[in-house]
Amino acid sequence: MKRFVGELQFLLKASRPGFYLTALWFHLLPVGGVFVFDSWRFWLGAVYVTFPLGLLIYGWNDIVDYETDRLN
Repeated sequence: MKRFVGELQFLLKASRPGFYLTALWFHLLPVGGVFVFDSWRFWLGAVYVTFPLGLLIYGWNDIVDYETDRLN
């Protein structure tokens, strides 16, 4: 269980939660100016979009640039 929690923490850090707002606009594009911030479906979709997209972008960068980051 402790290992699972550690891996989950690593994945969360690798997805860079501080940059979720930059990925959130992909989720906001189809809304078309409608107020949706009070809907649980919006927030579920926001997590569904931001976490995997952040993990894909920044996690892939961590894997590919490991040697360069280690030297710097």
